[in-house]
Amino acid sequence: MATPTKETPRYNNPFRFTFPGLDGSAVENGAQAYKAWLQCMMTMSAETTKFVTKRLQRDAQLPLNILRCHTPQDVMQAQVEFLRTMAEDYTSEADRLGRIVSESFHSIDRPPALAWPQPVEEAVDDRSTKESRKAA
Repeated sequence: MATPTKETPRYNNPFRFTFPGLDGSAVENGAQAYKAWLQCMMTMSAETTKFVTKRLQRDAQLPLNILRCHTPQDVMQAQVEFLRTMAEDYTSEADRLGRIVSESFHSIDRPPALAWPQPVEEAVDDRSTKESRKAA
């Protein structure tokens, strides 16, 4: 009986016709991508749970804040403040979730042919750099 080897020769691979090019590295890359995806989903789930908990607490505070108001202008100010805070919270949460996905996406090792460009840092306005050079 032949001893199994670490790598299956191409001619013994039963998937060679169905999945051409499927070898150990393809399976390993798929497993690594799945692991990164699963970690990303777990991180996003935890982050979303924290966010929803925080928002529900702030939502519950609005009626209490309105009860403390003495004039219609105070009520309006409480509502405006609530909406401003809500918009900021949702915007920052969307940014956080986007960063989680981006970091997870770029954590996967890819062969050079499949590599994606790294995220670009915010571009610096050419005018501001030229003006700072003139001032120096």
